Amino acid sequence: MNTLTDLTISEALVKLKRREISPVELTQAYIESMESNKKYNAYITTAGEQALEKAKAAEAKYADGSNRKLEGIPLGIKDLFCTKDLRTTACSHILENFIPPYESTVTQNLLDDGALFLGKLNIRRTTTGRHKRLAFRQLFFQFFGFVAGRLHRSLRHFHNFKEAQ
Repeated sequence: MNTLTDLTISEALVKLKRREISPVELTQAYIESMESNKKYNAYITTAGEQALEKAKAAEAKYADGSNRKLEGIPLGIKDLFCTKDLRTTACSHILENFIPPYESTVTQNLLDDGALFLGKLNIRRTTTGRHKRLAFRQLFFQFFGFVAGRLHRSLRHFHNFKEAQ
């Protein structure tokens, strides 16, 4: 393994429990990776400072032995799930400034197990499916921009669509 971001969740948990790494180190490694890879447009909302605060709290829980199943594990959350006080848009301009006053069941379960959130991940607008006609339309209407790599596939579908006409 070259970096902390190469660890699986299971490997990271083992290292955290053995105190070989700290939640703050792990979270900081992911934040640095997010910052250096902005060109991929993977995160549309970041919560690095909040994640670091929660990582410090997780460190204390490991120190006193009260850590939970996912204590100190940094995660990116799909922008589909509502996260209290963190912008949730479903990658749609309609919800561009929506900050939910509540937590979704999915994210609440992760928080209850000690996970911490790095931010919200870019998704297909309102998570619509992969129907050919819809994929063609979304090529022009991706509100927050494409995740690098996805654009190439979308353009290939666009060219196939044009050839089929």
